[in-house]
Amino acid sequence: MTRILFSVLALGALVLVAYAAEVPQWWDLDDAREATQIDFQIGKNGAFESVGYHVDLTKVPPAVDNTWLNLPTHPGLGAAAAEIRWEGGQRYYELSAVHAGKRMAATFTREGTVHRQEIEVESGHPQYPTPAVQQAVTAKYPLGTNLNWEAILDGAGQVVEYHVKLVENNGTPNQKHYRLIVLPSGFLAGAYLEIVAELEVPAPPR
Repeated sequence: MTRILFSVLALGALVLVAYAAEVPQWWDLDDAREATQIDFQIGKNGAFESVGYHVDLTKVPPAVDNTWLNLPTHPGLGAAAAEIRWEGGQRYYELSAVHAGKRMAATFTREGTVHRQEIEVESGHPQYPTPAVQQAVTAKYPLGTNLNWEAILDGAGQVVEYHVKLVENNGTPNQKHYRLIVLPSGFLAGAYLEIVAELEVPAPPR
């Protein structure tokens, strides 16, 4: 997904989401205190939709590790990073790694059921976006550069959408970073703008 980051007690990035539905539960203070970074996703109504806590790999249940190691997209690949994520009021675990220079990630339930996969793809990859998907992005963001594509797969391994990161006005004071959600049909379903922000997490006084 998107690397949109909050460093605990430091600068990170706040994401504004174009299309949203409010999530009833997203905050876990214990996870926040253990996290090295935190990702937030905010809806157009200002409500938090999801949050991801970057935590140590030891926080991931064994069932999640086992499923990750046996995924057909990258069998046997060891995970390099972990997150605890709240989406739609549900708690998930995300593992990620870099394989052949490309980022791979997957989100699971505690029991190890695959919720979603993210695969960074480039031209020539069997899941690289079709011309219709690429044209939809260039039509809406003609000044976008540094395009980076991810194929998003559901639990059954089918591509359900593409995420593309791009930069507008690169190298200027008006530079903006976006993450777009595009359906396989070419429909632009969402747009995320990364904004620098600060987060402070309360800690017990010593």
